[in-house]
Amino acid sequence: MEELIRSWDGEQLVMRYDHEADAWMFIAIHSTRLGPAIGGTRMKVYPAPRDGLRDVQRLAAGMTYKWAGIDFPMGGGKGVIALSQPVQGAERERLLERYGELVESLRGGFYTGPDLGVDLESMEIIGRKSTRVRGLTAGDPGPWTALGVFVSVEAVAQELFGSPELKGCTVLVQGVGDAGLPLCKHLHAASLRHVRRTGGCSGCWSGVRRRSFPDCASCDVPRLRMAQARTR
Repeated sequence: MEELIRSWDGEQLVMRYDHEADAWMFIAIHSTRLGPAIGGTRMKVYPAPRDGLRDVQRLAAGMTYKWAGIDFPMGGGKGVIALSQPVQGAERERLLERYGELVESLRGGFYTGPDLGVDLESMEIIGRKSTRVRGLTAGDPGPWTALGVFVSVEAVAQELFGSPELKGCTVLVQGVGDAGLPLCKHLHAASLRHVRRTGGCSGCWSGVRRRSFPDCASCDVPRLRMAQARTR
């Protein structure tokens, strides 16, 4: 992990090992040039702690560019709770409370909200220990994330092909969760008939396809090695 820290261009990294849950907590503050850092917190099982660290660095940098792109007075940050194994029930609740204490210890330097593995109920638990929680009254952010991705896909098509028209294109969607499923629906509504999916449960995707995309001509489930596309 030392090399990841040395090579990162962000401002601050906060790390805490949680003995009770055998988990690592990472908060990455990439830039506060425009304002306090804000970004969601995700919680998932990682192969190793360094994978969680790499993820939080990458995501925090992305938040910097997102806020700067719309000239919003916030900086880029992200939180990751890197699990060694799934946690449930009271153990999960205590872990989220301890993470809330870590967020609060930054005294407003980092604000957070829902992300992968951390829903609104989880944010309410974090909010017991921190006043720096956002998004509790905004509802599910997944559909809004999907809309942003869809508009971005259209913008890329405009740049590459001279038109935002997606008909005849093939779009790869990684996962069909809170953001992936509504994204697929946007793509389908745009008369796109080639939606390829990677990651997640094949059975889940089959059910989604049957219910939502019965006329989709090419919805297979390729097994792609996404690691090759990641920035190391």
